[in-house]
Amino acid sequence: MAGAARLQAALGYRFVLESVAYTRSVRGGSRLVVELVVRNAGSAPFYYRWPVEVSLLDERDRRVVWRDVFTAADVREWQPGRSKLSPAWTAPTEGEPAKANWPAEEITDWSEPPASNQVRGEFSPSVPPGRYVLALAILDPAGMRPVVCFATTQYWRGGRHPIGLVGFGGAEGGTLPDAMTFDDQFSDQTLRYELGADPQPLSNSGEK
Repeated sequence: MAGAARLQAALGYRFVLESVAYTRSVRGGSRLVVELVVRNAGSAPFYYRWPVEVSLLDERDRRVVWRDVFTAADVREWQPGRSKLSPAWTAPTEGEPAKANWPAEEITDWSEPPASNQVRGEFSPSVPPGRYVLALAILDPAGMRPVVCFATTQYWRGGRHPIGLVGFGGAEGGTLPDAMTFDDQFSDQTLRYELGADPQPLSNSGEK
């Protein structure tokens, strides 16, 4: 079971957010700067350049107030590493087969570790003064809806990941409140692909 769990975690892509930095308070003519570092801890790349979205959500009802995409982000470049995935075998005893002991911890023995990928964007959101939740998502370009998730428990139903708070017009931003609750990715049945749909542009994009 330990070996199966480790293989399942490694299958496909697995986008781990190593760090996210952002402008906590946007005043006057300043811009919202968002920088993230992503590592693909899985075993395969993502083969299409799907947009990486940054959004501002209403703090009370999670409604999207503004959103845009990182123009320089290319998820195809988030390549996995090459691991030495093998169990530690114990010598068989008489009448018993050899036993494979699979370590349960994260892979540390890499022939080529996955690289950390830096993404940076500057945006000029047009929003009323106040405080908003900064969120990240990866969109299906056919419907411009969140579909691909990051490997983090900071998740809200609908495919977006709350990261922190951003203030506008004198309001102060900061980290997420300790009392903030998150949703379970695996039980979210709202995510779906838009098969056969034409790609849709963002209607309220602040940066082209």
